[in-house]
Amino acid sequence: MSSEVTLDQNEVPTRGGVFQWIFLGLLFLSMLVLFTLVKVPQPKIHAWILGTINQQMIPMGIQVSADEGHIALGLGLKYEMTGVRLTKSVTQKTLKLSRLEVAPSILPLLQGKLGGNFRLEDEGSGSLSGVVLAKGDEFDINLALDNLDLGKMGILPFAADLEGTANLNGGVELTGTTAQIVAMTGKIDLTIKKLVIDAQKVMGFEVPRTSVGEGVISIAVGGGNATFTTFRLGKPSGTDDLNGTMSGTIKLLRQLENSEGTLKLKFAFSDRYKQEKTISLLDSLLGQYKHPDGTFGMKFLGPLSQSQPLPDP
Repeated sequence: MSSEVTLDQNEVPTRGGVFQWIFLGLLFLSMLVLFTLVKVPQPKIHAWILGTINQQMIPMGIQVSADEGHIALGLGLKYEMTGVRLTKSVTQKTLKLSRLEVAPSILPLLQGKLGGNFRLEDEGSGSLSGVVLAKGDEFDINLALDNLDLGKMGILPFAADLEGTANLNGGVELTGTTAQIVAMTGKIDLTIKKLVIDAQKVMGFEVPRTSVGEGVISIAVGGGNATFTTFRLGKPSGTDDLNGTMSGTIKLLRQLENSEGTLKLKFAFSDRYKQEKTISLLDSLLGQYKHPDGTFGMKFLGPLSQSQPLPDP
């Protein structure tokens, strides 16, 4: 005896903000278990998943497509999609993934938590994997970046509309509630290697080719604050076109854009880089922030959405 399920895309409520992605993931995992139990045909499952995702993404200006998808049992229940593409409707920039895997976590269900594991990768471009769990407004996010190539995978052009590349390694761990961002705890630890921004025009300005060998980002979240324990890009004595550091704290508020920062930024350009026409002009325009040693110092105080740079002697 077979069972049938009607897949109605209009049953999916809309959510705003970053937690819309969490909601979609949890909905996806719930339906994955249901589809397996009632033996819904694979093509129908794939069509429903893409339709549901696009229902949420198209209003954001993003179209999602995939060559194929199927449920795999193997060592555990999971759903695999291959040839995944996310395309921005305005710029037509495309993020390409050779494979996306999602698997529900069974044991956390005993604690009333819904969620699962995921892994996205592109051949020769590294991977992003992690675990997302939720219970009511509570959430746990654990991400791992393994030699993620932002250029080959198309993440940098897709997300920042910049042509270039960089390799990312590290992890993100965050725990909290959607209603109280101030109570969030966790850490962000990332290393950047081989950052290159190609010569291009950005907002009407000619940006020269920019190369930075490495960088480190370490942010601790807790006690209502996000503290920049390490934030470094390039090295002063190296061959990097620019180098800089940031330090300070962001006091988290319910609306992230209203969170209050007390941040200091220090940076400098290499002699070669300052010979570029655009950078030479920028060097002159930033005169009020320039120190006798040729470095620049700025501080940002107050709400993030309204903060303006002030000279930091």
